[in-house]
Amino acid sequence: GQFTHTPYWKCLQIEKTNPKMSEQARDWFDSMSVEDRVTFIQRKLAGLGVYNGPVNGQSDPQFTNAVAVYQAQNQLIADGRLNFDTYYSLLDDDHPAAAGGAQQAALVMPKPVVAPLTVALTSSKPVYKAGEVLDASVAISHDAFLYCFYDDGLGHIARLYPNRYQSADPLVRSRSLQVSAANQAVKIRFDSPGARERVACYGSDSDFILSAELKEKELVPLPMKTLSELAGALRKSNPALIESVLEVSVQ
Repeated sequence: GQFTHTPYWKCLQIEKTNPKMSEQARDWFDSMSVEDRVTFIQRKLAGLGVYNGPVNGQSDPQFTNAVAVYQAQNQLIADGRLNFDTYYSLLDDDHPAAAGGAQQAALVMPKPVVAPLTVALTSSKPVYKAGEVLDASVAISHDAFLYCFYDDGLGHIARLYPNRYQSADPLVRSRSLQVSAANQAVKIRFDSPGARERVACYGSDSDFILSAELKEKELVPLPMKTLSELAGALRKSNPALIESVLEVSVQ
């Protein structure tokens, strides 16, 4: 249904506001890769005359602006992001993408195979001294949604990324991201010799739906006491997340 754009509830004349329909659509949305989402919305917006760029699964400023225009026209938050509300609003729209040119070619070209997402945390050194700042980065294999957290080893866990200083958007388009460094506003400074502290990053091709307890600001302790508990809470909305954990020794 999410690829043919013919939802079964429309065929059965079931109201789109039915909670079961929204739940089914959410499952579709969560199972799509970022490229699939972009392609779907490009086709829909092209059919509506809002977007006239290529239908190629690649986001660019022209496409982001078209998404924001559509959102503003349909009483959605006009931030240009490919969120579920925008997808659901477009799901059973009857306007096909216009034929011809790059759009027609995109419809018949085979979709490239996207390798599974990988997430890898690294540190500039394995051991730190008390007073030093963690120098660590995370690399991802392709565009993905990313959340990183810090575990001080004493039962306190807080979010490092996204944050208001670096980026509030979990969608990371670069292949490498600094999660802590001396020149950053959000950083980890070690003060407990002998501690074994950890940083964990969780990536996914689908956006996370965070519960209220996970929406604290950066560096504010969360209710979870262990990374296992944290990962379990994140997997409730995204069971396919990819995890990378970096352990650091402090002398």
